[in-house]
Amino acid sequence: MSYFFDSERFTPIQFDPLSWRNAPPLRDDLVEQIQGVEPSANGRLLVHPCQVQFASGRIEDRVLVMNAEWFTSVWSVDHRQWETLSLTDAVSFRESPSRLPAAIANRIYLDGERNMGAYAFELSFEGRPAVQFVVGSFVDFVDLPPGYGASECTTVRPLREDLDESRARRGIHFERSFYRRA
Repeated sequence: MSYFFDSERFTPIQFDPLSWRNAPPLRDDLVEQIQGVEPSANGRLLVHPCQVQFASGRIEDRVLVMNAEWFTSVWSVDHRQWETLSLTDAVSFRESPSRLPAAIANRIYLDGERNMGAYAFELSFEGRPAVQFVVGSFVDFVDLPPGYGASECTTVRPLREDLDESRARRGIHFERSFYRRA
């Protein structure tokens, strides 16, 4: 048996490889909407950077939506430890306008981590200065300077020795959500 700690309660939680069954079940039409968002691939894990609308009318941008069964099987981690936003009342999904282009995010993932749990890279933009970043496990949403748009990113370059940590921007808050087919 493996265990992990729930950071909210600081109590050990037994890892259940079938925990994905606790993820909110989504109708086929909603799963198709999620799958219509071009994923980025963090190793074998596919993440869909979405904007989610809920039954109340509330819209959440910067949501990484993942299949709970796939997440659990790839990372051998109970998805409930990672979830920050429940999709129970979700009514629609579309691509997040705040996401980096999938080709850029995939290039960052392929270039690999600079050190354990951190990616360091430089993004270039048409007619603007390049910007350096250091982010955690997911790279799809970053804290861009004012006036920069994620969709305007043209190229990415991994940073190793040439990283200037004092200038590097960080990731930005995003939600992590999981689903299973109904």
